[in-house]
Amino acid sequence: MNKQKLAFKFGFAAVLFTSLLSTSIRVNAGPQPTTIIDSGDSSSSAGDNFSSAASGRPPRVPPGLRGKVKITTNPDGTVTITLTPEAQAKLNQEIATMRTNPRIIAGRQITRGVRVEKTPIFRMMTTDGTEEAAKIEVARGFQEAGLSSEIIDDVASKILALLVADNGDINRINAAIDLYNKIVLDSKLSVLRALAQDDNFKELRERLVALRNSTR
Repeated sequence: MNKQKLAFKFGFAAVLFTSLLSTSIRVNAGPQPTTIIDSGDSSSSAGDNFSSAASGRPPRVPPGLRGKVKITTNPDGTVTITLTPEAQAKLNQEIATMRTNPRIIAGRQITRGVRVEKTPIFRMMTTDGTEEAAKIEVARGFQEAGLSSEIIDDVASKILALLVADNGDINRINAAIDLYNKIVLDSKLSVLRALAQDDNFKELRERLVALRNSTR
């Protein structure tokens, strides 16, 4: 199975948030490197984005979000996404829920890993004063998995303070999903195998999934 299958059909820039959880991929060490499963595997795509600059195709809205978003194509080829008041309110509620329940994502309790009240990913997304220490902790695992320091810094910048504003920024969330998907598509299978075992990478995907799904 090729890398494109790892991210389902998402072609960067074509669509925001399509079929994120309908199929996911687990990277195995056996002769067939990937297997399709029905669970939230962190080695699968975190959804599509709207950035038309990468593919040259005009952005389109997936069925689940039609009537809920407005897409404006800028002169430089990038796009700006605007949610309807209803979809924005749902996103804001999900962000508020995440902030007040650090170990609950989309109604599910985080049970893996060390049972701390606030995980490193949560601390980075909420900038609770310990985000720099959290970044070091997250970076250590990502580095051991094989990600470059440049990509790690990019991840940190994309998710830092993502849950701080009461009015969630769908464009920042979209950029974070874009980067997550790029990591899945561009990384070697050995890197994906390691990332699939990393609790912080798993949580990052789960939070992006929950934020994406809240707008539906």
